[in-house]
Amino acid sequence: MEDSKNLSLWMQKHIFHVPIAAWTLHGEEMLQRAKSRFDMYILRKKLEEIERKSKDLLRFYESPC
Repeated sequence: MEDSKNLSLWMQKHIFHVPIAAWTLHGEEMLQRAKSRFDMYILRKKLEEIERKSKDLLRFYESPC
């Protein structure tokens, strides 16, 4: 969130219209602040869920048929 005031990010978002992501957000308060400054949000809880699903998928493909 500290980078949200960075000039280069401001230029990317407002001049070149590049979507800007905020990560890793911890909680509702950070999400609410990020919504006014960023286009995409990555929450810590969601990252943990993605990591768990990825490990499950890897185990599936690594298991002998």
